[in-house]
Amino acid sequence: MGVVLAGVAGACSLTTSLDGLTGGSVQSPDSSTTEDAGGPHADGSVIVPPEDGGAPDDAALPSADASDAASPIDATPFCASQAAKVVFCDDFDEDGGLAVPGTWDQVSSDHGVASVSSLEAVSPPGSMQIVTTAGASTYDCAAYRAFTKYAAKPYLFTFSFEIFVAQVPTTTGSEAVLSAFQLYNAAGVLDDLQLECTYDSALGALDVNFSENSHLLDGGAPYISHVSTAHLPIAQWTQVTLALTLEDPSANSSTNSATWTLGTSSTKFEPTLTVSDGTPEILTGITYVTPGDGAWTVYFDNVTFDATLL
Repeated sequence: MGVVLAGVAGACSLTTSLDGLTGGSVQSPDSSTTEDAGGPHADGSVIVPPEDGGAPDDAALPSADASDAASPIDATPFCASQAAKVVFCDDFDEDGGLAVPGTWDQVSSDHGVASVSSLEAVSPPGSMQIVTTAGASTYDCAAYRAFTKYAAKPYLFTFSFEIFVAQVPTTTGSEAVLSAFQLYNAAGVLDDLQLECTYDSALGALDVNFSENSHLLDGGAPYISHVSTAHLPIAQWTQVTLALTLEDPSANSSTNSATWTLGTSSTKFEPTLTVSDGTPEILTGITYVTPGDGAWTVYFDNVTFDATLL
C-alpha cells in the first residue's frame, strides 16, 4: 500500500504517482518484494553545492549544533554488510535502488523528482536525491515501502537513514516532513511519526519536531508535537533513527514507546496511536507541510528497517 502523508494541521492534501527509477539495494532473506553554499537565492532558498568540484553559488551555511555528530564518509558497501542483520536496506549503490516494484512499493513525484545521485553519499557511490519544484502548493516526492508481515504483533521497529540537506527554502514558516514511519490498517486509518523540519534563519539550520499526525475516517487529523532540542544541520550528513516499541500493537499503552535519535540527541515519548494492529510503512523523501517560495534538495543514504519480535 502506498500511503501518502497528508501533513500536519493546516497542511494541504497530497497526491501520489508512480515513478520507477533505478539505483541499488540489498534485502534480507526474510523479506520479500510483495510483503513487503549558501546565501539566499532569488527563489527564496539557500543552496549548498555538491562535493563534485563544481563552483559554489555562495559560502556554505554553518552547522547549528556541534554536539550533533555528523556521520563519517565511508567507502564500505553498506548494505552488503547489513543484509543478514536487517529486514530491509537500500544504499542506492547497485542496480535496483528505487526500483518499483522491488526495493520500494512506489516512488512518488508530485512536484519533485527522486533519483539516484553520485553528488553526495555516505557510502559511495550513490544516494537518493530529492529535488522539489519551487513554489508549488502540494508536494509528495518520496519512496514508500510497507511490511505487511509485521502487522498486529508486538515488535520493536527500527527505521534509520542518513540525511544531507543541501538546499532549503528560507520563506518564514516554510517547513517539510523529511521522512516518516507510518502505521495503517485496511480501513484507511493512518498514524505518522514524522521528521518535521522548519528553516531557522537565526541558526542557519533546521528546527526539528518529531510530530505525530493521524488521519481518521471521519476526516479528523489529531496532531501532537515533540520538539527536539537539537537541530538538523545544513550541508552535513546526519544519522536519524526511530526506535518504536509496540508491546501492545492493538491499542494505546504505557508499554509502547518511541525514541527518535538525531545525531547524538534523543527525543523519547509515548506514542498516541489511533491505528489498531497496523501495518508498518516507511517513507523516505519529502512531503510539504507549509510550502515556501524556494525548493528543497535533500539526499538520503543507507536506509534500513528492522523488526524484532518482543
